[in-house]
Formats: sequence, structure tokens, C-alpha cells
Amino acid sequence: GRASRVKVIPSGLIAAGARSSAILSVDGGRPQAYGVGQALAHDLRLLEVRPTGVVVGQGGQPTEISVKSLPLLQGIVPVATAPAD
Repeated sequence: GRASRVKVIPSGLIAAGARSSAILSVDGGRPQAYGVGQALAHDLRLLEVRPTGVVVGQGGQPTEISVKSLPLLQGIVPVATAPAD
């Protein structure tokens, strides 16, 4: 059969090893949280969450989807720019 391309758009990432999760929009659907190993669509699974994006697998073929820029969460200050008191 023909390989169907499912469009996956990450909008949030929680990289925490085996308990990682990602907020993903699958095929234009509303964003939902998925855990590692969970099915996103038929034959499509979330394999890994990295700080730079997610890895999904379809038919045993892993594909990395990079996240170029996610909005910074309000109230979270990067350590490097925090004032040293």
C-alpha cells in the first residue's frame, strides 16, 4: 500500500526520559498531549521527545520533527540571565 504522510506539528515538549510527552497537532487536529510510545494515528507512534523536537515512527521508520522555536513560557527565566544576588 502507499505510505500515507501524517502531518505532525509539535507545540510543546516535555523531555523527561521515558516519561516524556509532547503536545502535538496531528493532521490539523487540535493539539493534544501524547506520551512516548503512544499512537498518534494508524501505524504512527511517538518514539522519543528531545529538547529540539520529537521522533515519530511510521512502519518502523523513525522520522525526527524539529521544533525551530517554541514560545517561551511566561514567568520562566533562563538561568544564564537570572540576576545573581
